[in-house]
Amino acid sequence: MFDFLPIFYYTTIYFHVLLLIMLGLCVHLLSINLQNLKAINMTGVLGYLVLIWVILYMGTRPDSPQFGDSYFYAHSFRMEQLGLVSYKSKDFVFSNFLKFSAQTMTLQQFFLLIDVIYIVPCFLFAKKHFKNYWFYAFFMFIGSFSFWSYGVNGLRNGIATSIFILALTFYDRKLICYALMFLAFGFHSSVIIPVVGFVMATFYRNTRILLIGWLLLIPISLASGGFWEGLFSGFMDDGRTTYLGSANVDNQTVRGFRWDFIVYSAMGIFAGYYFILKQKFTEKFYVHLFNTFLTANGFWILVIRANYSNRIAYLSWFLMAPVIIYPLVKMKFWKNQNMILAATIAVYYMFTYFMLVIKG
Repeated sequence: MFDFLPIFYYTTIYFHVLLLIMLGLCVHLLSINLQNLKAINMTGVLGYLVLIWVILYMGTRPDSPQFGDSYFYAHSFRMEQLGLVSYKSKDFVFSNFLKFSAQTMTLQQFFLLIDVIYIVPCFLFAKKHFKNYWFYAFFMFIGSFSFWSYGVNGLRNGIATSIFILALTFYDRKLICYALMFLAFGFHSSVIIPVVGFVMATFYRNTRILLIGWLLLIPISLASGGFWEGLFSGFMDDGRTTYLGSANVDNQTVRGFRWDFIVYSAMGIFAGYYFILKQKFTEKFYVHLFNTFLTANGFWILVIRANYSNRIAYLSWFLMAPVIIYPLVKMKFWKNQNMILAATIAVYYMFTYFMLVIKG
C-alpha cells in the first residue's frame, strides 16, 4: 500500500510522523484543561485516524530483509503455502496460525492480520482503562522504544505481549483474563515471564519490598557474571536464536551489562515508586500492573548479558507506557497537570526518537 516510499526510509518515516503527532498533542494539551472533556474528545478523532494509519502502514509494509524477522516468516509462509516445508515451532498456537493463514490468505493479508492482532489490543486497553483520554495512552504505546520493532521484526513476541495487554483489558473478568494469557503463551512461550509476574502480584502486593528487591538485583547481577544466563540457558530458545547462550550473535547485538537499558527501565520504575509510595495512588489495578512490570523487569536484570537482551527486556517494557501515564489521567496531582502530561509524553517519545532516528 505504501510501496511508493523508499524502503530505506520506510521505518524512519514512521517515527517522523509520530514526532509531528506528538508535537500536535503537546500543543493541544498546553492549551486546555484536562477536565474539559469536549476539548479532550477532539483528540479521539485524530486517534482513530492514527489507529488506522499505524495498522495499514505497519501491516502493509513491503516484503524486505529491511524488516528483520518478517523476511524469515515470509519465507516460512511461502514454503508452507507451497507444501514444501511444514512450519514447526514449540509455540503451538503460532504454528497453527501460520499454517491456517498459508492455506487461506496471501502473504500481505497475513502480515496485515498480524499487525491488527498486535495493535488493536493496545487500542482496546486504552479505551477500557483511559476512557476519554484513550489517545494519550495509545500514543504512548505506539511511540514506545520497541513498539515498531515487535510489529515488524519480533512478530511472535509482539503478538504474545499484545494478547497479554488484551487480557488486562478483561482484568475484572478473571476467567477471560487468564484464558487470554494462556493464548499469549501459545504464541510465544517467553510471555510466561510477565504471566508469572502477574500471578505473583495477585498474591503479593507490597510494592516497597518489590522495589528493594529490584534494586538489589542490580549488584547481584553485576557480581554473578554470566551465572544466571547459564542457569536459564535454553529457556528462551525460540528455535532460531538462542537468547541466553553464546551462539548466534548477530552484528547488531550489544552484549554486556546494559546500563542504558537499566536507565530506560528506571523511567517506569520511578513512575511506580513516585505515584504509589509518594503520592499514595494505590488503585488496585495500577498496583497490580506496576508490580507485574517490576517482577518481569527484575528477571531481565538477572540475565542482562544475554545475546538478545532487548527481547527479554521487552517482556516488561511493553507495560511501561501504561505504568507511566495511567495515574496522570486518573487522578489530579498538580494544578498544571496538563503541562506535566504534555512533558511526559514528549520526553517519553523523544527518547524513542533520539535512540532510533537521531542516534540510529
